[in-house]
Amino acid sequence: MGQPHGLGMDALFRRLQLYGPLEPDERRGLEAAFAGVRTVEANHDLIAEGARPAFVGVLLDGLLCRYKVLPGGERQIVALPTPGDMFDLQGLVLRRMDHSIGAVARSTVAFATLQAAHELMDAHPRLTALFWRDAVVECSILREWVVNCGRRTAYARMAHLFCELSARLAAGGLGKGGAYPLPLTQADLADALGLSVVHVNRTLQQLRAERLVAFKGRRLSILDRAGLIAAGGFRADYLHVAEPMEGDPPKAGKEGDS
Repeated sequence: MGQPHGLGMDALFRRLQLYGPLEPDERRGLEAAFAGVRTVEANHDLIAEGARPAFVGVLLDGLLCRYKVLPGGERQIVALPTPGDMFDLQGLVLRRMDHSIGAVARSTVAFATLQAAHELMDAHPRLTALFWRDAVVECSILREWVVNCGRRTAYARMAHLFCELSARLAAGGLGKGGAYPLPLTQADLADALGLSVVHVNRTLQQLRAERLVAFKGRRLSILDRAGLIAAGGFRADYLHVAEPMEGDPPKAGKEGDS
């Protein structure tokens, strides 16, 4: 174990600052609380459905998935936490996990025990509001995933997912320039989009043929952003990335500040 540092915690800070400014003592409190660091190999679980939550985590590097397994063994991915995302805030209130969290690619996470997380929020009440806002935004993303898998075509589903990941990573200061790591296999994409692997392969080929996206070395490049947005019917408003919380003080240096 060691003290988390570098781009991972910076991504968390940037994410929380989408909802309101962070004070220096709040940053120090976050770093102290999330003092544990763990590396998880691809296709291994951090926590399984039915287990008792023991920590709240922050993804520093890699890619995770929230998923459920049907009685027949089929998997449905219901979320893809990216670097800077927190998990699992549900552990602060739920006695048992109702889904599993696993690593899609080799991932590094920082974690706080439930006691440390509660002590952090007691010491810094405004962080509680930021955590609550983050959890509400996660629910907003989940609602959009329900619409994506339930009503959009396979072509639009995939385009929408690629747009979402690009927007989320950019908001966290990552994946700029229209390119970002995408360590998802075609089977992973099938589980996230509710499609067969054959359908995923065919849809990927269509997006490539239309020169909307390109893949190289497990990295996705968006070649035609406007075209991909149109293909997915993507609107970023459900990500709520530019809406500070009401009552937060204005940032210094803006016109009209006293």
